[in-house]
Amino acid sequence: MRFIKRKEFYYLLGLDIVCIVAALSLSLALRYDFRVPSPDLLNLHRYLALIVVLKIVFFLSFGLYQRIWQHAGIDDYLMIFVSFSLSSTVFFVINVAFTRQYLFPRSVILIDFLLTLMLISGIRISVRIFRKVFGRYRVLKSGVITPLKRVLIYGAGVGGEQIVREIDRNNFLRYDVIGFIDDDPSKRNMIIRNQKVLGKMEDVGHLIHKYKIDVILIAIPSLKGKGMSDLINYLQQYDIEIRTLPGQAELIDGNVHVNMIRPVQIEDLLGRETVELDNTSVSRFIKDNTVLITGAGGSIGSEIARQIIPFLPKKILLAGKGENSIFNIMKEMEAHFPEMNIEPVIMDVCSEERVKHVLELHKPDIIFHAAAHKHVYLMEVNPTEAFKTNVIGSYTLMKNARICGTKKFVLISTDKAVYPTSVMGATKRLAELVLSTFSDNTDCIFSAVRFGNVLGSRGSVIPIFKSQIEKGGPVTVTHPDALRYFMTIPEASRLVIQAGGAAKGGEIFILDMGTPVKILDLARSLIRHCGFIPDDEIEIKFIGLKPGEKLVEEILTNEEGIHATTYEKIFIAPRKQVEAKKLIESIDSLARRIYNIPDEEVRKEIFELVEKYS
Repeated sequence: MRFIKRKEFYYLLGLDIVCIVAALSLSLALRYDFRVPSPDLLNLHRYLALIVVLKIVFFLSFGLYQRIWQHAGIDDYLMIFVSFSLSSTVFFVINVAFTRQYLFPRSVILIDFLLTLMLISGIRISVRIFRKVFGRYRVLKSGVITPLKRVLIYGAGVGGEQIVREIDRNNFLRYDVIGFIDDDPSKRNMIIRNQKVLGKMEDVGHLIHKYKIDVILIAIPSLKGKGMSDLINYLQQYDIEIRTLPGQAELIDGNVHVNMIRPVQIEDLLGRETVELDNTSVSRFIKDNTVLITGAGGSIGSEIARQIIPFLPKKILLAGKGENSIFNIMKEMEAHFPEMNIEPVIMDVCSEERVKHVLELHKPDIIFHAAAHKHVYLMEVNPTEAFKTNVIGSYTLMKNARICGTKKFVLISTDKAVYPTSVMGATKRLAELVLSTFSDNTDCIFSAVRFGNVLGSRGSVIPIFKSQIEKGGPVTVTHPDALRYFMTIPEASRLVIQAGGAAKGGEIFILDMGTPVKILDLARSLIRHCGFIPDDEIEIKFIGLKPGEKLVEEILTNEEGIHATTYEKIFIAPRKQVEAKKLIESIDSLARRIYNIPDEEVRKEIFELVEKYS
């Protein structure tokens, strides 16, 4: 039998024994107006130990020492009543059946039952009251008493009720719920788990000041996307900590716990809704197949590896040029999925011999090609490397994938390939065009997935902004009107996998990036998120667009158009017919001369190829 903490068990057991003795003794005293006859006193001394043992055995049998009484509910106290009733019934039977005369008057047994019930229940109620009153403060190891954080919960629905219950059960987490706010007028002044609905969102400023609130907890799991971002942006005007809950699924399952309360993340500010995979179709795509991921040490490549593991691939090949990044993702995955067949592959996609060797050796069924040079400015000053990796490397991999019997090949592209103004974007567009030449007369299904900026990826603005904020600013923004599409790393990776599974051959899948976000607005939101006032405590400095950068990025050309798929956030751009032979010859021609001509000439020829074949 498992008990609550051993020390608490002994304390509670001792108090229960005292209560049992006191209840029976007081019952006799009350029965005889405190003038107990000698025979009854003698019986009390003779059978007291037996009665104590009898009742304690019943308490143990009904789990009264397994329950955490500061969390007690109606069921717990009902169990006390049942155990007392049965123990008193047995006491009565013994009193009548096993003696020639009554040990004690029958009224004593009834009084004893009532007194024992009152005393034992009272102790347990006192435990709950004590924890409730004194649990508002936390004694640190240093002996310092610190008050709990005062919490105002936004949302007096199921989510709010569940989280209050969890906070009540976990006072050590240093939360003190002051009340609710809810925009539903019918809930005004209602009391939910002893907490009053104090007002609506418009009242939050007044309530923060009046009750000295430390934390606003958003407890509406159904609130997401733009609704969540608008709410957070509104609350950020107050100098207060903002936290939120997990989604609706956890709430339905009844699995909302205090440890799920998390700080507001930058993703919440963008208004992006969570994307979930169609598990059935993805399982058919991934299960029992050998999957090769190039650029597996990068943001997208590593996340694809994490996402496909639950679908039980036969083997995962983590391929990359940098040994440190491949080592890190390999160790991470081995730690979490020791049973999975995971193999690191150090490989430069530009090396024909190495690519051919790896593909012939492992025979991958699926290839996710995420390896690329992605930094816009760096590729502007290094166009030869951009062309070599993004175009020649992709061509080399596609060619050998077709030869080695790969079933599906998925190219990770970018919105910068649309009307490209940068070398990076132009080389990715050429990779898309090369892919279209491989889509005919082959058993391998080739497709590309195009999306915008990924939050938190290497080279994205978020890590840069955070670093600048940590240093006290300034936060550098290219232009006040610069617009970008954003999505999270997990979302992008899920959609890539989903699109790869849906590919029939030659498609360029366009991911729904939602509404574009002003970089300036993102910078200000992040500054507020970090606890500072934009333009006051942290300066925002405009530095102008860098070479190759656009003011506004697009996800498709005017000529392309799109049509829907069976998946809500995945669309298809019509396939571009390309003269395959001429395109490959032109690419080969530039590749042979690339180190013998100036960078400016390389840049010029890259854009000429894009214009000619797009």
